[in-house]
Amino acid sequence: MPFPKLEHIVRRFERTPVQECFFTFSAASVKKLKARANGEIAGATTATATISSLQAVLAHLWRAVCRARRLAREQATFYSVVVGCRGRVPGIPPGYVGNAMVIGKAEATVGDIEEKGLGWTAWQLNRAVASFDEAAMSESLEQWVRDPDFVS
Repeated sequence: MPFPKLEHIVRRFERTPVQECFFTFSAASVKKLKARANGEIAGATTATATISSLQAVLAHLWRAVCRARRLAREQATFYSVVVGCRGRVPGIPPGYVGNAMVIGKAEATVGDIEEKGLGWTAWQLNRAVASFDEAAMSESLEQWVRDPDFVS
């Protein structure tokens, strides 16, 4: 064999330590964020959708990360959210226990996120989720059957 020792076959990679961070938001602070986000979009846009508690918290985090990274105002940034497909994909039986989800993506510039506020940022996340209606899901599934992609 061209490899006299097992060490010559298996390459070892040094891993960088994974940094984890946990945030805890009290029910009162989540309620305030949600109220603020809904209040901002009610006055600033013609949006009829209601911002959820999760969307308000995620928008708050997205804005905080952009500030913490000190990104340039023209820098494009995005936030990926998992969108549940139950009720959006025809033909999923009620007893189905597997995963049914896709990744939605909200995109904006850092300048827009900073200037337009929490409500606008949360509304971008809301629109990313809402874009996956039954028609969009059917089209996406048909495309995937023609060209399966297991990476994205």
